[in-house]
Parts: sequence; C-alpha cells; structure tokens
Amino acid sequence: MLSYIHLVNQETFQVIALAPIAVHPNFQSKGIGSTLVNKANALGEALVIVLSHPQFYSRFGFKPSSNFGLKSPFSVPEENFMVKLLTNYLSKYKAEVVYPEAFQSIYIVAKL
Repeated sequence: MLSYIHLVNQETFQVIALAPIAVHPNFQSKGIGSTLVNKANALGEALVIVLSHPQFYSRFGFKPSSNFGLKSPFSVPEENFMVKLLTNYLSKYKAEVVYPEAFQSIYIVAKL
C-alpha cells in the first residue's frame, strides 16, 4: 500500500509512504516483494518513506531517514525508518515527517 504523507517545514511537500510488504512464505524468493517495492519508483514522487526492516529494504536503496535530516514521528529505532530518494529535489530538505491521524492509531495497535 502506498499512501501520501507530508514533509513539513517552512513549506509542505507531499511524499509517498510505503507500507511494509509481507509475502506468504510459500511465495517468497519469487520477486513479488521486489516488484511491489519497485512500483513506488514509477510514481514520479520525490521520495518514498518506509517503516520496516532495513535488511530487506536497503537492497532497494532505502537508507535511514536521519541521513536526510528526517526524523520518524514514531518511537522506533533509527535504522527502521528509511527513505529512498527518487529525485534529488528534496535531498537536503530537513523537515518533520507528518502522517495522517489514522496512522497514529494503526501504529499504537501494532505495538500492542
């Protein structure tokens, strides 16, 4: 699932959040997860943010968001909140990452 979220500073930019991808074990290692991650590249957005496992996403070019001056709005390890730049447009834009309110509820339930 891809959702629009915002980077907020003096200006607000709309960017993409990628939901963590899960592929049933019987279908893993067939390129399904890779295909889904790569779909985000075709949207023409400046960057994609994901909150998940760096072991999987780093091979697609995702790096810790702190490398780009972006801090997770959630209390998670730094290496799990990752960014993939799709253009250099926002490469130096330090901002707060703001998810819609509905994501706050999902995150709280997921932690339980």
